[in-house]
Amino acid sequence: METWYTAQKDFFKLLANDNIYKELQDAPLSGKANYYNSYGLFIQKVFKVNSKNFLSVKLKLNYGTKLHSITLNGTTNSEHFRGSYDYYYSKENLISNGKTESSNPKGIGYGVDIEYIYNSEKIYFYLGGFNLGSYIYWDNVSLMHYDLDSDVIYQGDDGFNHYKPFGEGYYEYDVSFKQRLPQYYKTAFSYEVTDSLSTGYELNIYENMYFNKPYINYKYEGARYELAYIYENRELLFAAYFKYAIFEISNNFGPSNTFLRSSLKVSF
Repeated sequence: METWYTAQKDFFKLLANDNIYKELQDAPLSGKANYYNSYGLFIQKVFKVNSKNFLSVKLKLNYGTKLHSITLNGTTNSEHFRGSYDYYYSKENLISNGKTESSNPKGIGYGVDIEYIYNSEKIYFYLGGFNLGSYIYWDNVSLMHYDLDSDVIYQGDDGFNHYKPFGEGYYEYDVSFKQRLPQYYKTAFSYEVTDSLSTGYELNIYENMYFNKPYINYKYEGARYELAYIYENRELLFAAYFKYAIFEISNNFGPSNTFLRSSLKVSF
């Protein structure tokens, strides 16, 4: 990313500048992606502490069908770049666009969700944690490992310089992998100012990402209207909730364009 911005997002400048590495600062490298598809069953128990406090515990059994998990670590400076990554996948390799040679990859796991609600006449508070201590245990998946090094010349045991490729790696098939499911948290608070007007706040946390959303709600003739703002996206939201339909519109003040969202909800 730093190389890309140093080149001012100009691909031709990146290719033509032989000395761009001299403009880079020392930096550690790290990255990860954690993706999966699963379906399964859950058991949920709601505990009514009293008339205002409720606690929910949900135990989930997951059957995994698709896996893509990669971790990368390394270092870079103006003289040298080193890095390595481990990429676990179930069937399709998204890096090499190849198919796995592993037989019948599958995963079995579990998950835990805990939610708490406080609800009084004027105040509503919600706190939820999802995928707490949750894992999927995969069998017969594939591993792609690569070591990356910008020094393409090295001195061999014979005392002479030799060339080696920028990346050297290997594949392993029918391996086992323990995947930790991504945890996320949500909290919400609302206060009813009048019978038709209320104000509130929502916070969503996904690992190291979070989104703050204050909002105002107004009820009128059986419908509810909401005006909200997301700080991190600099995004203003307007939503209208009717009995069978929900309409949302957003004016994003960031780099993306305005977009319109709508949905239809059917109740019976």
